[in-house]
Amino acid sequence: MCSEDNGRSLLQCGLKSLLENNLVSTEKENLPLATLGEPLTDDRRSTALHCVEIEVLRILRQLVNGEVMELSVPKVTKWDRNLAPVTAPDSECAVSRVRYDVPASRHKFTVIVLLLSRVHRQLNERASGTRRRMYYEDVTFLKSQREVDDAALSVSRVLRLPPWHLGLLATAKGLVAGDLTITTADGEVLDCSNKPGGVLIPGDVCAVQSVRSSARFILVLEKDTVFQRVLQEGILDRLGPCIVITGKGYPDVSTRALLSRLEAELRLPMLAVMDADPHGVHIMCVYRFGTRTCPLALPSLRWLGVLPSELSSLGLRSAPLTPKDLVLTRALLDKKCLSDAHGIRAEIETFLTVRQKGEVDALLDISPCYITDVYLPNKIAAAHVL
Repeated sequence: MCSEDNGRSLLQCGLKSLLENNLVSTEKENLPLATLGEPLTDDRRSTALHCVEIEVLRILRQLVNGEVMELSVPKVTKWDRNLAPVTAPDSECAVSRVRYDVPASRHKFTVIVLLLSRVHRQLNERASGTRRRMYYEDVTFLKSQREVDDAALSVSRVLRLPPWHLGLLATAKGLVAGDLTITTADGEVLDCSNKPGGVLIPGDVCAVQSVRSSARFILVLEKDTVFQRVLQEGILDRLGPCIVITGKGYPDVSTRALLSRLEAELRLPMLAVMDADPHGVHIMCVYRFGTRTCPLALPSLRWLGVLPSELSSLGLRSAPLTPKDLVLTRALLDKKCLSDAHGIRAEIETFLTVRQKGEVDALLDISPCYITDVYLPNKIAAAHVL
């Protein structure tokens, strides 16, 4: 009992240190969250409908006047505080022209117009739909899911509105478990503390009305296999109260949006555990710094492990880097977002030195409960993060 109490005390000290030294202020960093997670109000729906109708009328005017039908898709230069794309002034260098009279872009033009019609219908019906469902509804016409995803991004840029205000949702795949209660806009209450295997994160980022938790920290895991394993090992009891989340690989917008909401409202230490390979580091960067197409960043997220340098120090099972791994490693070192992250860069450079990679699962070779009983509590207690 004394040993357990001492362990919990050390864990609490580590979390306190992380909170004081590593948790950055989110007041300015998370300005894009101004409307994220809020219900799609009548005013926002009316604005979106108006934008769609203006764009469709513009196309119809081109058709009636015998002009070439074309769409001007802005090239995003930054994003505003509502996560809507902000573009440079309209010019040839600021937009991509999608013309119906050009065979190479005719299909793309048609797909974008198709999505505009779907968006208009959904907004009128006060509904939303996943891009996956849209693909299967017209699978004979649409060439691939990627085509639908690209067209949805183009629609968002053309209308200068975020996808979730248009009902263009990605299929949710992330899971959450632990001390968290989510209330949706329609009154549904999701208790994440008592469902084996975790709760599916809501796909509609505007449907999360409120979140409530007494957790001490948030653990972000790269893979579902590790997520399920630590739940089976009793992480919620051993290290809790805490929140555990996985995006099952590269995270979808819904997972990142929920984490952003939790970061802004709960202001807890947020710790990432990824594979010690270039893809794991890249996934960590997606969470922490966002992406060009959706800049949802988590400035307070810290990389807890597994660090490339730990493969040797812990004697973990590893494998040689592939040529593709080396290409990604060099690409990571070229990222501007990592230019000042010296600790992260040093770990990435380790790949080029040792030419080895490893997985979180390798920790289980030491002991079946090593992750929850030893690795996580010791790393947190030492506040050893990047």
